[in-house]
Amino acid sequence: MAIERLTTRGRLVRVLIALVGMAALASGTLYGQDDWFPLAPFRMFSTTDDPNKPVDIARVDAIDVTGARFELTERNSGVRRAEVEGQMAALKADPALVAAIAAAYEQHSPDAPELVRIEIIVEHHELKDGSATGVVVDEVVTAWDR
Repeated sequence: MAIERLTTRGRLVRVLIALVGMAALASGTLYGQDDWFPLAPFRMFSTTDDPNKPVDIARVDAIDVTGARFELTERNSGVRRAEVEGQMAALKADPALVAAIAAAYEQHSPDAPELVRIEIIVEHHELKDGSATGVVVDEVVTAWDR
């Protein structure tokens, strides 16, 4: 079997495709957002946060009819923290949406006492030079009452 060399046209096509690909990667790197992936970097991996700025973590607390206060987790409600964090703006704007979390809890825990209140809380974990100081400030950002 003989080895054939690329024609001038074939080399030109390959060079043009490579240049277009490099231009797409360069523009994605400079101007792209996460939804441009793989032509743009994921911002969460390509940027850094201020090492003295608090880290915010969402938490969902519930109070049942007995007065018991506890955290709603994926295990007891089927709702993941990331889902709550992703919908934070909508939950703040319309606290009635939190009722869906109550419904999920009741579906996962049908024998548990009825919930009377759910609070979406953001824990602000303070940092100093990138290390946790141990100071945590809770902020109730929205609440739902039955």
